[in-house]
Amino acid sequence: MTTTCHVLIMRQILIGLSSIAAVSCGGPDGPKGDPASTCTVTHDSGGTVIECSDGTTARLRGDVPVSIDDMVVRDCRTVDGSLLLENAADVRNANDVCRIAGDLDVQANGVTVISLPALESVEGNLQIIGLDDSAVFMPELASVSGVTSIIGNLSSSIVLPQLESIGGKLFISGNQGSSMSFPLLARVDQAAVISFNFAPSVFLPSLKSVGLELLIGDNGQLTDFSAPLLTSVGGPVFVARNRELRSLSFPFLLNARGEVRVVANDALETCTGQLIVRTEDCLE
Repeated sequence: MTTTCHVLIMRQILIGLSSIAAVSCGGPDGPKGDPASTCTVTHDSGGTVIECSDGTTARLRGDVPVSIDDMVVRDCRTVDGSLLLENAADVRNANDVCRIAGDLDVQANGVTVISLPALESVEGNLQIIGLDDSAVFMPELASVSGVTSIIGNLSSSIVLPQLESIGGKLFISGNQGSSMSFPLLARVDQAAVISFNFAPSVFLPSLKSVGLELLIGDNGQLTDFSAPLLTSVGGPVFVARNRELRSLSFPFLLNARGEVRVVANDALETCTGQLIVRTEDCLE
């Protein structure tokens, strides 16, 4: 009997947890077998123990699988239309999807770990909406052709470590106590809107260009915003009403095709960047 398993270790992406394992195991016929079985993940002093209902057992110390029976990665597949993830079964059934020709809609509230280990591209829109205490991990996702919306998530973590480009708009709005990581995101072809979030910092270390406007507004707990490589914005830049914002940094932003305003950020102390140092709040 062949058992198919994916084991992913995600470090420090859930509040209060040092690590968490996302595991799915296929059926008795290997890559073409039954849908993935249920797995239980427990942590002890020796590491992480994963026990699947099909009898597969794994023990991991740190990021290294110490033992696992018949660990085989399934062939990935393409979804020709759109994909909706509403529950744990939807997530398990999507773990071998590498390309989505339409939209990906993640609304699997109540699922602790939402992992799509093979997904490389979404050719429509990506929506991650209304999650509560969940971790979303897409380790291979490199591009989204349409709009990316991350909206209304509570105490959740969204980690897209390979995402480099968004062909449409980027909306990050209404998230509370949630963290988001896009370390390689270099390009947003349309507008980027970050608003009404309750999170202490936003760091976009690789972002170089935004095709239309950049709006950062009404973020209740935002204290720091930094885009150290951002050089061009194809529309106005508007940073407003972030009541806790203390530091704003666009050190290489030299080109914005529109008005640049930094206003009504009452706690702002440090402004870095040639285009923003003469705006209202930065002059005070």
